[in-house]
Amino acid sequence: MDRPFRFGVLVSRFDPAVDLRDLGQRAEALGYSTVLVNDHLVDQPAPLLALLAIANATDSLRVGTLVLNAALRTPLVLARELALLDLLSDGRLEVGLGAGWDEREHCSAGVPFASAGERVALVGELLTALELLWGGGEVSFPGTQVRLDRAQCLPLPLQRPGPPIALPLSGPRMIQLAARHAGIVDIPGRGTSAAETRSRLRYFQMKAGTRVQDVEIAKVLAGVGPDVNRLEPAAGRSWAIEHGASSDLPSILVGGQQTMIDTLLNRREELGISYVIVPAAAMDAFAPLIGELGKE
Repeated sequence: MDRPFRFGVLVSRFDPAVDLRDLGQRAEALGYSTVLVNDHLVDQPAPLLALLAIANATDSLRVGTLVLNAALRTPLVLARELALLDLLSDGRLEVGLGAGWDEREHCSAGVPFASAGERVALVGELLTALELLWGGGEVSFPGTQVRLDRAQCLPLPLQRPGPPIALPLSGPRMIQLAARHAGIVDIPGRGTSAAETRSRLRYFQMKAGTRVQDVEIAKVLAGVGPDVNRLEPAAGRSWAIEHGASSDLPSILVGGQQTMIDTLLNRREELGISYVIVPAAAMDAFAPLIGELGKE
């Protein structure tokens, strides 16, 4: 049986003129289940503070990160902050984690930009540390990059054993981590084809085994519109034109309302994508689909 659809809004740019509390209230009223905030050091809001403001302004809307750069966080401090955010949001937090990719951000923060393998290994150790800390009591962990010595997380998160973890299926090592730890997986990349998406999902399914039935598959849309030349937001349109993007890409959703509905139904059937995340600029344009797809 297909998993029911749910829909999220991604905030990936900071606009001082936009009240994030109002954005969250509008998203909730339109039927979205989640507002997520990206994690970059330039022109984006500090994610955990932004999510707290959004959670405080809404009643049932979930909030999440998509995704936190593991290298920019100290594990014990992060565990405590996420636990408190989960508690203050009444258990509405989702935690997306990633390995980071922008060397310039690391340089600006004074954090070494390690190799891809080391960055992914750090994510794995961070996930283990979070699970240990959220389990309660004093814990120690002698990792290569993450070390805990009689550390304790207080308070504990409201969701037990912790907020759901979202990980990108960005490569074999991240896919292996997702198979062990993730409750949500995302197929990243604006230009990732349907064939590549299937390949990554097959590998994930093989590694996850029976866990796969408990994992939600998400996809962030780069653009939504009547065709690839008229997408919302502007960033999606410019990218589509520059790269000659095809409407067959899972990151692009084009056509009239019924065509879009059929496309998303097909993607759920063929790829298992049931968690659809749209850019904040496309929130209003996409909203009419939510009620229709909620019936499916």
